Amino acid sequence: SRQQIVAYVSVRISGGSSVRADPNKTTLGEILARYVDDVGPEMKAPERLIYGINALAPYWGDLTPDDVSIQRTREYERIRSVSASTVRRELGVLQAALNHAESAMHLANPPQLKLPKKTPPRDRWLSHEEVDHILQHAPDHLARFTQIALVTGRRMRAILNLRWTENDDSGWIDLDQGVIHFSGRDEIESKKQKGSVRMTQSLLNAALQWRKDGNDSVIHFHGKPINDIGTSFDAACEKAGLTSVSPHTLKHTAVTWAFQDGITLEDASAYFATTVQTLIETYRKHSPHHNQRAVAVMERIGQRIFADNVANSATPENVVS
Repeated sequence: SRQQIVAYVSVRISGGSSVRADPNKTTLGEILARYVDDVGPEMKAPERLIYGINALAPYWGDLTPDDVSIQRTREYERIRSVSASTVRRELGVLQAALNHAESAMHLANPPQLKLPKKTPPRDRWLSHEEVDHILQHAPDHLARFTQIALVTGRRMRAILNLRWTENDDSGWIDLDQGVIHFSGRDEIESKKQKGSVRMTQSLLNAALQWRKDGNDSVIHFHGKPINDIGTSFDAACEKAGLTSVSPHTLKHTAVTWAFQDGITLEDASAYFATTVQTLIETYRKHSPHHNQRAVAVMERIGQRIFADNVANSATPENVVS
């Protein structure tokens, strides 16, 4: 049943025997389960995979690859009633599972899904005044998270996983060297890299004070590590009167502020562990130096055009008596 598929794929992440299905009779639920079996244990954030599959399974689980069509993907998008970007991510999981089944389950000619169009990157970032309002309503653990995010431009999970001591599976702050390592020693970098960053003196000074609380987790609440800061962040934003803001907005804000202050593409890519392409598409337009050299070239061209136009308009044949 569909409920069994949802339950099955949820537990497969912890291991177990692989699904062995006849590729001619296999269901998409079995294909998703096999994908979890083979790929899930190696993923850095398997909970995201489970979330996607639990969304997919009720609609797609009982169907076969032959049932995949544009009409069905559109119907799925309509039934889900979530943003196009969310549906795109979920269907991307199904497509990855189908592609994996070609070699893992000998599935011939896996169908290619028609994904919703990629939405433009979000451009919401905070002003200094808005950040001040958040910090005014932020408990200690949220204030600490917010300050680290704004100075390092890292994602929520990378910051929440930080420890004070070097370890294998999460990042740590090296106070002696003044460096934050956002990945553990044995962690494999994903496409969304974490990297390391040298701390600013102001952040290092704050970290030295934070370390005195004796907890190994840099961000903690009532002495316990935090897996998600969303509830606390949303509450602070509501009190501050801010809308359309999430913890990820802090990363956008950090990078945007950096470009507004004149950081170069090369330095931004290295510091924020973000590709140049992403920086160009989303952030560089906020730099006061954006298109500066191009504008200088076009200014010289423009001066000639406007000078010629003025000269031509002043000739006798253009003068109306």
